[in-house]
Amino acid sequence: NEYKSYLSMNSRVNARLPSQDDVYRKIKEYNDQVEKSISLSPEDMDDIKTIIILTEQKEQNGLDAIKSKIKPMDKIFKWPAEFVYPAVDLLRLIMKAYNDFMDGSERFKVVSTLLNICAKDSRSRIPVLRFLVDLTHLYPVYYEGMYDTDLYNVIMPLYLHSSGPVDAASGHTAVAIAMILLNMSTVASPTSLMLYGSIVTCTKSYKDRTPPGKNRQVCLQYLLQAFRNIQILQGDDNPVRMVIQDEDITMLEKIKRETPSLKECIVAQITAIVAAYRWRQSQ
Repeated sequence: NEYKSYLSMNSRVNARLPSQDDVYRKIKEYNDQVEKSISLSPEDMDDIKTIIILTEQKEQNGLDAIKSKIKPMDKIFKWPAEFVYPAVDLLRLIMKAYNDFMDGSERFKVVSTLLNICAKDSRSRIPVLRFLVDLTHLYPVYYEGMYDTDLYNVIMPLYLHSSGPVDAASGHTAVAIAMILLNMSTVASPTSLMLYGSIVTCTKSYKDRTPPGKNRQVCLQYLLQAFRNIQILQGDDNPVRMVIQDEDITMLEKIKRETPSLKECIVAQITAIVAAYRWRQSQ
């Protein structure tokens, strides 16, 4: 069966990191704009600068040094929501350099804070989602069992019910959410029915949330990879098998048939998914 050559498990992905210089410059710029009572002192700014240097150098004892200078971050997260996103990018830099930076309870607390910020301020949306991409890349099991809270209450509405224009920002938002779904799909289990529903729903509406161009195809590619992971992981006793419907396969076939200039790898993914589904149905 040729389709089997396309059914290798897709790996988790992470998001492109911001530059250290840009993060520091933005924190400094916003520090000059917030009220004096919540602004960072010169010593705080020195600590931020040290943290950024340590994320670049990745020294053996760098994590301990970062934790000793992390206090200014508490102040930044008390700033107005529109000024917080450079601190989110700084968290990403730290987590990438030292992936044991936070334990499980600390990650839960940070995610709750960031999702609250994300819901309040559109400028923070993409950095927060990219933080979640990185988080689910490093700790995919962290999100198992949380689909109906974080995923449905905050993340999916950003994809499906955004009132803003379909522009570059909405395209980046859609791509980040597709990456989160892909990462989560690598640890899919019989409890992942909501995850599968999210993947199908996002695939149905990917053209509505992405402008024509590269991001539209990138978004679709990640969603198909997530779909394929679910398909591979399902076993005979897995309820997900019963969730995949003929109408989902028909949707994919329509995308393949009616979308001009699809990347070859996307065509191959759809072909493999459809072939695998037809084969399972015949068993």
